[in-house]
Amino acid sequence: MSRNRRSLAESLEVVARYVPRTLIRPRQMQAIRELAGLLPPIAVAGFECRLAEVGGRVDFAVFLPSSDSCFSVVAGMNPSHELAPELLEDPTWQHIRTFCRSVHEPGGPLHGVVDDVWLEFDLPSNGNPTLTPALFFGISRAVTSSPGNSLEIVESTLKSLGAPPLAGITQSEFLRAASCLPVDSVIFQIGIPLAYRASALRLCISGLPPGGIAPYLRKIEWRDTPLGLENTITDLAGIADELFLDIDIGEISTRKIGIEAHFRGPKRPIIDRRWEDLLSWLVREGLCAPEVERDIRRWTGTTYFGEGGAPKPKELLALTKLLGGRATLCFLRGLHHVKISYEPRRGFEAKGYIGFKRHWIETMPANLPALKRSGRPPFESSVRDTLAAGVEFLAGSRDPNGWWKDFELAAGASDTWVTAYVGWALAGVDEPQSWEMAHAAWCLLKQSLHPHGGWGYNLKVSPDADSTAWAILLGESVGDSRSLALRTAKNFLRSHLRTSGGVATYAEESPVRAEMRFPAEVSYAGWTTAHPCVTALAANIQSFRARLIPFLLRSQRKDGNWPAYWWMDPEYATALAVLALNGIEGLTPEPASRLRKAVRWIELRLAEHLSLMPDASAPQVFAIAWCLKALAACAVSSGQAALIQQAMNRLIDAQLPDGSWTASARLRVPPTDCMNPNRIHSWYPGGKAIRGISLDQQRTFTTATAVSAISAGAERLAELTH
Repeated sequence: MSRNRRSLAESLEVVARYVPRTLIRPRQMQAIRELAGLLPPIAVAGFECRLAEVGGRVDFAVFLPSSDSCFSVVAGMNPSHELAPELLEDPTWQHIRTFCRSVHEPGGPLHGVVDDVWLEFDLPSNGNPTLTPALFFGISRAVTSSPGNSLEIVESTLKSLGAPPLAGITQSEFLRAASCLPVDSVIFQIGIPLAYRASALRLCISGLPPGGIAPYLRKIEWRDTPLGLENTITDLAGIADELFLDIDIGEISTRKIGIEAHFRGPKRPIIDRRWEDLLSWLVREGLCAPEVERDIRRWTGTTYFGEGGAPKPKELLALTKLLGGRATLCFLRGLHHVKISYEPRRGFEAKGYIGFKRHWIETMPANLPALKRSGRPPFESSVRDTLAAGVEFLAGSRDPNGWWKDFELAAGASDTWVTAYVGWALAGVDEPQSWEMAHAAWCLLKQSLHPHGGWGYNLKVSPDADSTAWAILLGESVGDSRSLALRTAKNFLRSHLRTSGGVATYAEESPVRAEMRFPAEVSYAGWTTAHPCVTALAANIQSFRARLIPFLLRSQRKDGNWPAYWWMDPEYATALAVLALNGIEGLTPEPASRLRKAVRWIELRLAEHLSLMPDASAPQVFAIAWCLKALAACAVSSGQAALIQQAMNRLIDAQLPDGSWTASARLRVPPTDCMNPNRIHSWYPGGKAIRGISLDQQRTFTTATAVSAISAGAERLAELTH
């Protein structure tokens, strides 16, 4: 069978016109084009650029998740695609193929162990690239139970790459570096310099608090800590959300150390103004040329396939036609992070990691006709028609017993949790059948109260705080606040309060451990600790609010948002926290200040979503709706009213012909021992178990959220105009 030879050059051609010449000279860009033509059509790639000089050295890197089809191409296990002959004949790439096969092939020595791989190619200033990359790989946290186990994985990786075993000094330094890590800190990437065959490694570490980086280096007896490092860390910590530490260990003549500065929000300085603070600081410190700073800002943005005369590589054009308009192809261009590195005799140096990602955006589910709008009807009429169609869709989405069912995890589809959520959303919508459906949902839930006193993900599993809190809110919304079921459920919810002042999803591990059948050594510390998203939800229950607000204030991030444990989108948790804070009578200065900060974050986030083209924002419906819901609860200015209007228009335009919205509620399942899922770099879209991301395939969760948000927005606009 003949195999195709699509390449990364297809995507690079689309974004190449945006690449700043101050960072990458034309000769270097041509060399990168040639290299990209040899690589498979990888979705994520980027450039490591020196910021202090114009046209300095550049490295080119590509990202390969182990679940990606291009990973199977490199492994030689893709029946439709093959590597370029130049790579197949290269000895180093033969070793890379062996390594990737050991990861990809079921039963392989590294299968289920390695999550992802970065390949980084040096590109000297003369523009001549090397085919031999440095290889960085991420170890699945689920298997890194000890430093010794991690070392065995490194040795297995080196063996598959044809590299010699680690020397004794490298082994001892690795074990010391791993064993000295504090709780919640991990080695998330390990780098191997294949070109030099040196017995050395680069360790990339996340989770160290800024004030803990220097003590950690002293603890592992790092010998080359530069003067001024702690001041640099302090400055960066005042700007960035997270700092990662990169160190070299082993038999190496020059040891580098790097501090990566990351933001959790958008990778676009044009949207998130904190990037401006970071870039300006680099210029002031002499680490970034002013013209480079300017061009980095110009690089960031979104390119939609075929827009504005952009190139249309024939392979990508064929793919877009094949999808028949059901998806839009776009290319996201951003600044991923900045790294301040130090090397003896060279001093400090700043590098910017700019990259691009090919992204398919589903515009509508398969088998639904395109929605053609011939002009916008009057706004009030659009709102009424949209709400009526959304409610009608939800009315027809119940099973014969009256349950809404959605998502699909290892435990099956959810019924009780989804029904509680959809019922709550409908209870606040001013449509004839909304309240009746909400009341019917509550009656179903009352009849299915778990013997322990709450509700769970579905009728088959043990109850949890999150599902129970949604059911309580539904019961209160339909006026059944004095019922025995609600009193029992609130007692159950109180048992999930932690000493930290927050609410855990599970009060104890034994029931869920028995259902999942995990061995005794697997920890459930992550699932039984307090979660900001669950706490924010419970704080919307009046009788719990005062007790939970202090925890919410402590867990708010510097930029104003709250992290979600079970969701990919922080908009969900942040909006719930805003609703809870906004419900406090007579806010004192501290909560009031935090609320304003959160609202500002919501405004910026919503503005970013709305900056996308309408078709491209369909996958953000869930996030947009929660931003709208929060803003509608506390909008007071004309600017906020305008944002509400724009968000409502975007949601109205995104509604599908059957009254639903494209599934966009991204539920994730962190490892049971994971305390902070935002430090996990690899998730599996469509996965049903640990590390999986699941969408609401029946579109009930997204649709209910959109209906609730549009209704809230309409009420707020009516109040502001009367």
